[in-house]
Amino acid sequence: MLLVASNIMLVAWVVILGLVVLSVMRQIGVLHERSAPAGDLLGVTLTANKTEGLPDISILRLDGERIKSETLTQHTLILLFVAPECQVCKPLVRVFGKWIEKLAHTHNAVGYFVTSAAAATAKDYAQKHDQPFEHWLISERLGLELNARQTPWLVVMREGRLQISQKIANQMQLDRTIDSVLNTALHTNAAQSLKSSNTSPPTAPRRGEQHGLA
Repeated sequence: MLLVASNIMLVAWVVILGLVVLSVMRQIGVLHERSAPAGDLLGVTLTANKTEGLPDISILRLDGERIKSETLTQHTLILLFVAPECQVCKPLVRVFGKWIEKLAHTHNAVGYFVTSAAAATAKDYAQKHDQPFEHWLISERLGLELNARQTPWLVVMREGRLQISQKIANQMQLDRTIDSVLNTALHTNAAQSLKSSNTSPPTAPRRGEQHGLA
């Protein structure tokens, strides 16, 4: 009887220990999802020394249309590089999809997903996440040109110049980075508009006004 009781207590302790280990592992996973790596927190990688624009290349959109790289740089361009096998990318796809819709309607900016996956694989991935094909670019070279070393990776270009190139760890980092980009663009546009209005030449008076005639 004592042996049976000891075995039951041993099994109970093993189960409890297993639950504790599982709980700790889940907490570590949650912490990893909520916090970016130290290098990423330090680096919204502003590449001020990279002043050249994209080379003149043709990029395939997932809906079958080809677009020139020069047309991408006519606005503030925000790209999120993702891969079907990337686990961190999955919760970010729907979030960035909403940003793409918002950019199209409220800002002088455009956004695209970028993947180097095969077209068929990319279509399955887009459909799985309820994202329109026209929001996707298929290009391996684009990632090489913009130094997108991992996924998910965010790239921001303004007036054809690379501004931000960084790894994204979670939704909070993605939202904050895009908010910052849009706020900066808004202030820059407002300052340019004010400068333009202040430097505009005065309107010449009509002929009658020059002589004080009604």
